[in-house]
Amino acid sequence: MRQVFETPIYNYSLYGDVGYANQRYIKVGYKCNVPLTQTQKEFNRDMSALRVSVEYGFGKILQQFAYLDFKKNQQMFLQNLRYQYFVAALLVNCQACLRGNQIADYFHCTPPTLEEYLA
Repeated sequence: MRQVFETPIYNYSLYGDVGYANQRYIKVGYKCNVPLTQTQKEFNRDMSALRVSVEYGFGKILQQFAYLDFKKNQQMFLQNLRYQYFVAALLVNCQACLRGNQIADYFHCTPPTLEEYLA
């Protein structure tokens, strides 16, 4: 008997900058060249604040591992860039678990313990 798998429907999408088109799974802010409703203005404001928090995380990784931002050292197909960035993010997160950081202070949140993070 053949089993049919249904694709689950999720209500998630990625938030991209204005370089992307608004699509089913990629959402961008509303353009300000037309009058915006109050709801659209609130969406832009809220998403902008969230985007800043994500940028803080990227900045922290590049601060600790500046090599990842030096484009002359990054050679596609000669180095595994994905894993380099993944390991850098993992180590920065471990450091935040052990010592905290300004990002956690700014957003009034306590990082998990190292044991919780690595579990």
